Order: sequence, then C-alpha cells, then structure tokens
Amino acid sequence: MSDDRARLQEQLYNAVLNNDLTQVRAAITAGADLSLPNENGWTVLNKAAYEGCLNLVRALIAAGANPNLQDIYKWTALHYAVEGDHLAIAQSLIAAGADLNLPNENGWTALHYAAERGHLAIAQFLIAAGANPNLPNCEGETALHRAASTGHLNIVQALIAAGANPNLKNTFGNTALHKAASKGHLAIAQYLLKQPDIKANLENVYGETALHRAASRGHLAIAQYLLEQPDANPNLQNVYGETALHRAIYKDHLGLFGCLLTAGTDLSLQDNSGLTVLHCSAYKGYLDLLKCLLALGEDLTLRDANDSTVMHYAAEAGHLDMIRYLIPKRPLSDWEQPNRNGNTALDLIPDTVRRTVEEDLKTTKKDRFLHFALGQHERLRDESPVGMLPEDMMGLIYKHTVKR
Repeated sequence: MSDDRARLQEQLYNAVLNNDLTQVRAAITAGADLSLPNENGWTVLNKAAYEGCLNLVRALIAAGANPNLQDIYKWTALHYAVEGDHLAIAQSLIAAGADLNLPNENGWTALHYAAERGHLAIAQFLIAAGANPNLPNCEGETALHRAASTGHLNIVQALIAAGANPNLKNTFGNTALHKAASKGHLAIAQYLLKQPDIKANLENVYGETALHRAASRGHLAIAQYLLEQPDANPNLQNVYGETALHRAIYKDHLGLFGCLLTAGTDLSLQDNSGLTVLHCSAYKGYLDLLKCLLALGEDLTLRDANDSTVMHYAAEAGHLDMIRYLIPKRPLSDWEQPNRNGNTALDLIPDTVRRTVEEDLKTTKKDRFLHFALGQHERLRDESPVGMLPEDMMGLIYKHTVKR
C-alpha cells in the first residue's frame, strides 16, 4: 500500500473514531477502502457499530460497506451492534443484508449476545427477522442456554415462543434447565419446567440432573421446586454414583438435607467409592447430621470400597468432637479393624488430636469400651442421639419415621 493510500485509510479510521460524518464522507469520496482493517483488525463499519454511531453506519452502508465482513475474531458489525444494545444500528445492518446467523470464532451469533447481555428489544427483533434460536456455539450452547445462565427470564420466554428447544444439550450435556439450576435462577427454572416438552431428569456427561446441579450449588428453592415435579427422583446417581444429597453434603449445603430426605432420598445408597451420606458427614465433620442419620437407622459399620468405616473417615479427618462422640458407640474391636490399606481408625487419628483421644480412652471412655467388650452395652443403646439434635432435625426424624 502506498503512503498516500495508507494516509487515506488512517483518515477514514480517525474520522470514524471521532464520529465525524463529514470527514468519513470525504475519505469515501477520495476512494478509501471500506473493507480494509486497521492494525488492530477493526473494519470501519465494525468500529462505527461498536461505538453506536448510527449516522456513520448508514453512510458506510450507503457507500457499499459489506455488513458481513468479519474482523480477525470473525465478529461482524451486527455482533458489535447487538453487544452494545444499539437496536437502530442492528436494524440498519439487517436491512442492508447482514447475516443473522453468522457466527464469530467462538460460534456465537448475534442472538447469543442479545441473550447473554439481556437485550430484549434486540433479541425480539432478531427473532422476528429470522434468527435461529437453536444454533449452538463452539461449546454447544444455544441462545437459550445463555439466557438461562445469565438470568434473563424475558428473553428465555421470547426464545421459547420462537421455538427454542429446552432439551438441547451443550458440549458438557447441560440443558438450559441445568444452567438455570446451577446459577440459582428460580423463575427461569419454573418457567422451563412448565413447558410441555421439558425433560427434567436429563443427564449431562457427568450423569448429573438439574437436581444434582441445584444441590451442588446450594439452591434450596430450586431443589424444592424440582422435587415437586411428577417425575422427580432424588435417588438418581451421577457417573460417580452420587445422589443429589451426596453433592449437597460434599459442597457444604446442609440446608438441602430436609427437602431431599422428605422427598424420599435413600440414605443407604453408596457412590462408586462405597460412600453413603453417613460416610460423607463423618468426612466433612458434620456431627449434628451424623447424629440425625444414626437416629434414622444408618449403619456405623458399613464399609466403603476400601473397607473403611465411618470411624475411619472421622478419624482421618481429625474431627475431635465426632471421634469423641463415636468412641462409645462401637466396641474397641471395631476401631481396630483395618481397611484394605491396613489402617485401623485409631491408626488414622492425626497427631494434633491423638493425645486428646488417648487421654479419653484412658479415662472417660475406658469404662464404655469395657462394656462393649463384655457385651454389656444395652444401656448405651438406650442413649438415643435424638435428644442431642437441633430441633429442626428432630422434626425431620419424626416425620421420616412416621412416613416409613
């Protein structure tokens, strides 16, 4: 490119930057190339659309600027107009022949950006103009995925009305319902679940349903609503064998225990490592939850795939209060049973709490172990843990026992 031509292109680009219509027209009249990008990859039409300069966009289109020209990131002027919520510019570009469904390098169309940003008027215009609501981006996500993830209910409604499929999965197997459940968007989850063709128990590539996602993120209201659905099943297990309750406990969302228990969660289900929710509560150190599970009849002696018991998990994690609570619940022989690695629960107690536990064994716990060793532990069996539980957990135990 000659020096004169380069100066002319620079004049055109600077005129766009300054929103100077007179200079833009002068550069066009002088023969500036409207398709050449600058050193940063911007075409003048893309830059005018990005800046929201409607008069410049119209002038450039009238001069023959190509509305489908893509920059180095494969963005068109329409992408920039939509992201900036410039409706009039988007309308001008489409009237000039802009491709509604042209993706950028990440596979995003203009409708993806309208859905992501929550630009309702532009989304409605794009849909009315013929944008495809079911086109996936490079991660398999449609505009509906993006609206559900970012919490834009009005756009979700517009997309569904336009024929968006709520059951389409992204690359990871997540539907729009998975996205809403993960992000805690209750109103969107409720709207999606009211659609006649919705499949609430679809699994992603990890075997997770929307309920798993809500439980993992601690979204109680969404979990409750999902459990109210006719085909609700709290016992579905992901590829790791985890139920929604496993996920809630692992992720420290104990507030979901009540609704999942009431919905019929099978507390005895084991994940692929053989862990029940009782093992999980021991590992995480949730003593009140462990007491509740024991009151519901869960088995302290159940072993996982490595032959580890609840005592192994509590001991290895060093949860002193839980270890002290569990010591009188089982005979010393149970604490001395090795797992497949050859470790007993007593072996796994960390040095930081070992001395305290040893003192307990020598003093206050000694008589109780003797009772167990001699088979004289009826008195201890009568010491129900229910009386030591928070009131809300006691109520759950009562309701669950009556229900069974």
